Amino acid sequence: MRKIIISLILLTLNSFCSMEVVGVFGNSGEKGEEIYESEVGEPPYSTVGNEGIYVDEKGFIYTGGKRGFLNKISPEGKTIKRYKFPEKFKNYAKYGRICKGENEIYFFVRYYNDFGLLRFDLKNENFEEIPLGQYKGHHYVGMWTATKLNSKKELFTQLLLNDKPVIVKINVETKEIKDFKIELPDIQRYGCIDVDKNDNIYLSYTQNQKNYVGKFTSEGKPIEGENWPKIIEWYYAIQGHFTVTDNFLFCSGYDGFVSRFKLNGEAYPGNIGGPLISFGGYIGQVEEKNNKIYLSKTFGILVCKYDEDEENLKPLKFIGGIRSDGICLDDKGRLVVGISYDNPVGGEFFFFDKNKLDSNPVSNISAGTYFNPTDLVYFKGYFYSMCELNHWQKKKEKQPFYIFQDERVYRIYLKETDEYTFKGSSISSSFLYLVGQDTGKIYKTKLPLPITGEIKLEQVKIYKDEKEFNFEKPFGITFDLDGNLYITNKNKIYRFEKENERFIYKWEKEKAGNINFKELRDLIVIDEDIFVVDGSNNIIIRLDLDGNYKEHFGEVGITGSDLKHLNNPTYITGEKNFIYVSDKGNLRVLKIKVK
Repeated sequence: MRKIIISLILLTLNSFCSMEVVGVFGNSGEKGEEIYESEVGEPPYSTVGNEGIYVDEKGFIYTGGKRGFLNKISPEGKTIKRYKFPEKFKNYAKYGRICKGENEIYFFVRYYNDFGLLRFDLKNENFEEIPLGQYKGHHYVGMWTATKLNSKKELFTQLLLNDKPVIVKINVETKEIKDFKIELPDIQRYGCIDVDKNDNIYLSYTQNQKNYVGKFTSEGKPIEGENWPKIIEWYYAIQGHFTVTDNFLFCSGYDGFVSRFKLNGEAYPGNIGGPLISFGGYIGQVEEKNNKIYLSKTFGILVCKYDEDEENLKPLKFIGGIRSDGICLDDKGRLVVGISYDNPVGGEFFFFDKNKLDSNPVSNISAGTYFNPTDLVYFKGYFYSMCELNHWQKKKEKQPFYIFQDERVYRIYLKETDEYTFKGSSISSSFLYLVGQDTGKIYKTKLPLPITGEIKLEQVKIYKDEKEFNFEKPFGITFDLDGNLYITNKNKIYRFEKENERFIYKWEKEKAGNINFKELRDLIVIDEDIFVVDGSNNIIIRLDLDGNYKEHFGEVGITGSDLKHLNNPTYITGEKNFIYVSDKGNLRVLKIKVK
């Protein structure tokens, strides 16, 4: 009887969690609720609903959200209403830019290769379908739809018709749809399109293998005497976006930079926004309202103000979430988060003030548009991050590696490696250790690394029963103060004790208390505790250095977006009394106090 009572007491103590959330970074929800869902769509069509936005005179924002919904967001960044699409389009996602009428907006919706066009009445708050007729099944490039109707109530967009680029104009009153031609020879491809208040058409296009932006009459004839075909000839013009407002044309490319032009093609000097305003992903549409500039982004909406003295955009507020892949703390009191887009590929690094519990980054730096970062570590003024290649890049391209500071990103490459999927990383005794998932091997290299050229990795020797030990699918790696090694591998955690230049097997665990591990990911050691992420169980487990259960945060096997639950947690970092968890499925990082 006494043993039963003691067991019940221990079980009660084990179920009590002393960890509590004290900060949320990256998702602007109050009390942990998910107030803005910027990511919609399903593979392989991972479109993002907020490629297009509309901002009304009171500062309320209309943009995409979950499939089947249009979101209305307050000026403070709270989702205050979700409008259901008509039943016919309940499984469709909002696609691309929003086109403005007088008291209504228009946007395309998409379900795989099927497209629709919806009109939303802003006063009556109801939807109407604009029939697309024979064009319904064609590939509408809705992300480059004009952002306003012309005076004839016509909307311009593009499609691929028999694998040929075609401009289409749709009269939203008469429902008439016509192909529209620009009177220039040898055009191979159309890109972004927009109109001004005088019905002039602005278009990016490829002609004779070169990319341009041009200005045309409402009939499609080039306007002479202006500078457009001469001064804008940049590589990403055909793939970038631009928006025509009352006074300016804002151009944005895949590099995250924004340029501003007068409506006669005259360019303002320099770029008005560089890496700083890139946070949140690529820019889809620009809105000017109440002396503010709104940029629709991959993960949300960035509200900016133009600084006339510095001739640059200054971020005021970021509305949305972040898909965090790799987090670390630096010696300047900052939480640094690696952001991946998955599709399209690319990455950024956000800097948060770890003591300012706000969803707005204090700064960021863009890592380009080609490789997604994975884990992230900091060492003597430099940040180090592995990159993840897409499956079609593997074995065709060199494995890249990011090194960056506050304002500069360097890209180096790994020499002679069979690894293309790196996950966890850690630093011990001035060596950077990396986890390779393709071969199940652990690697190391001496820090600091050069900022140019290639580096070669050295395999770490790990032994069990006097035999060299390889893992099946390792993920996380960390060290304690004595240099002992801890690694997660699928549903197990291992400890290896350091012996000269080798690591010798000590123990392995596949459960803690009553919890069976499912998919262990990143982990960290703080003092005498191990904190490990179980991604499938959606929990953080606290163990002692012998692998014994102490407590856990979250509800085993249950997802949620409040402050007591996690959704697909991935990476973890920490310091005395606090851990920081990449709550990837909720587009945020949580700061958790540890007692």
